[in-house]
Amino acid sequence: MKKLEMRIWERFPELVQAVKLDHDKADLFRVHDIFHALRVGEWAYRIAYSEWGDVRLAELAGIAGICHNADHMLFKKDGPDERSVKHDRIRTVIKRWLIYTDTKSNEQELIIQAVINHTNKNSDFDPKILIALMDADRVVNAEADVIMRSAQFRNLPPIDYKHFLKDPSATYWNPKTVIYDLSGCLDWFEEGCPVCVRTQLAKQEGGFLAAYLKRYLDTVEQQLKDIGLLPCPFDETWKVS
Repeated sequence: MKKLEMRIWERFPELVQAVKLDHDKADLFRVHDIFHALRVGEWAYRIAYSEWGDVRLAELAGIAGICHNADHMLFKKDGPDERSVKHDRIRTVIKRWLIYTDTKSNEQELIIQAVINHTNKNSDFDPKILIALMDADRVVNAEADVIMRSAQFRNLPPIDYKHFLKDPSATYWNPKTVIYDLSGCLDWFEEGCPVCVRTQLAKQEGGFLAAYLKRYLDTVEQQLKDIGLLPCPFDETWKVS
């Protein structure tokens, strides 16, 4: 199979300029900034081409990646949760961006649906563009800088010295600590998990990322055990239990 001849942002430079302008207006300079969109776009482009060998399909997946921050951009205005942003508003934003591409109406609908549904759990009925976008977003969100991002932007305590990763009330959407937030990334690379990556390239990259994050989590846990603070030796009154 031939390699892709250019990066996704080289293929659609006017789209990138339009998307960046709206990111700037929305003050998206944190986790979901324009560089996150470009990273997801490039990975979606590569993943789709590697999995199905179709350049046009890869381009559409890459466009979806560049556009996939639309919900976060609107969330900045609407709140309180990007998952509650109305689909028609996402559609309006993306349609405005897609005039800077050579996409047809049926292709635009595939892109829009992929962006709207990319945070869902996996389904056997997911179209290829959506699968590529989901896998790309999961890969990028598990790359090495996720450690810095979680610590900087989550506004959470770093460690739960009582439960570590076993707090029964912690969830992916409410992780309680930075360390638990990082552990959620591992689900994306666990075979059979309802949110796991499904394409071969994403699995290959995911194996490396999961090993890196697991080693980091294990190192933190072992250091706390070695120093005697895990499990926490104090009760709620700060007496040695």
